[in-house]
Amino acid sequence: MANLLQPGLLLTAQEIADQLSTVPYLNVEVISETENGVEFALSLDGTTNLGQINIAPDLGLLDDFGLNIDAKADVNLTYNLDGLRFGVNQDQAYLHKDDSDLEILVEVGLPDASFHGDLGCIPISFDLSDTFPSSLAFDFNVDLSGFDYSLDFSQLGNISLFDFDFALPDGTVDLPGISGDFTLNLAELGNIDFGDPSYTDYNIPFAFDNIELDLGSLYGDFLEPVLDNINAVFDPIRPFIEIFNIEIPLVSNLPGASFLDFDSDGRITFRDLAGLEARRQGININFELIDTIIEFSDFIANIPTFGNVINIGEININDLGNVSANPTSFNSPNLDLPSGFNFPLLDDPLNFVYDFIFGNPTELITYRTPEVYFSINPGIFVPIIGPLGVRIEGNLGFNAQFGFGFDTYGLTRKDGTHLAFEDGFYPRFRTSKSSIKYYKPGVNN
Repeated sequence: MANLLQPGLLLTAQEIADQLSTVPYLNVEVISETENGVEFALSLDGTTNLGQINIAPDLGLLDDFGLNIDAKADVNLTYNLDGLRFGVNQDQAYLHKDDSDLEILVEVGLPDASFHGDLGCIPISFDLSDTFPSSLAFDFNVDLSGFDYSLDFSQLGNISLFDFDFALPDGTVDLPGISGDFTLNLAELGNIDFGDPSYTDYNIPFAFDNIELDLGSLYGDFLEPVLDNINAVFDPIRPFIEIFNIEIPLVSNLPGASFLDFDSDGRITFRDLAGLEARRQGININFELIDTIIEFSDFIANIPTFGNVINIGEININDLGNVSANPTSFNSPNLDLPSGFNFPLLDDPLNFVYDFIFGNPTELITYRTPEVYFSINPGIFVPIIGPLGVRIEGNLGFNAQFGFGFDTYGLTRKDGTHLAFEDGFYPRFRTSKSSIKYYKPGVNN
């Protein structure tokens, strides 16, 4: 280039600048020209549309979390470079970048206000957050004089991208309302060194934030159908229980009727008579199961309804596979549950959402009845000679316990062939029997 600039040759400094300026977005001006050399000012100013890209693969979530989103983002890249000077003379070429400044503006637009995806086999809907602008912009200023190929993201803050809702296909049982924000906290990226070829793990910090549980839908869409399933198990024996606890007409008013009141409740029922007869025959019998079924029926008939929404916390994730759950404190509604009834979903709702998102089976409701048992100690004397003989005694016992539960088994298969939430209902039964006999010489008294 120095030779081309010598007097009498074809190209002048201005002609060279004009030729370089034909490159798109590149502007070159002659700022000084002497017999010994020439100096140019170089600037870049342009916008490039990168087209519409599917944002989900670029978020790095597909493989680790099964988040499958089909959403197109329109990306524009605007760049501006000022203050860069280069020159040539008879001895050398040189570059001055002390006063140069590079500004890069990345604008991301989402033409669709909402879209749908899948988290494992669970449909999830996303709507553009109310706080999300129509065009999201990231502005970087780079001082080329000291540029070390690193960018500082710490000032960019936390961006609420979408409002999300979990939804299931129509079925007997539905999920309680679960919603929140899907956010990107760019500030947690810190300083990234793009010039280090060995550094490839960029910890992209996404979060399911402000997760809320709708207690109203918890009862109407979820709890009521589950309780109906449990209640149906008791239906075959409910008529017997009702008869068992009906007060026997006139008997309660008889003189000395209190002697027949086995459970001391002021009423004479068939249950009292059964208890007295069992005691007379040496049979131990437990009526707690009957009490529990009655208590459960009363609970279903009078279960309270809820209308409030509670914030249960956030779940932070990133493309390195790191996950952390941060619950918030909240007041769980007082359901006054029957004995043996547990509601893990309300005890730790964030853990339920965590397991639900990552496809881990988790219990929602468990119910265990009291142990049912009876035992009898029969005995018979076999005479041998006169009053002498052998007494044969034994012990016969039976005990059983029933339980029911509801978990997310119906949602954890990810082959796409199984999505029946109600399949998570399961019964439990435990029984045992014992019979011990022994022979003891004795005298028949």
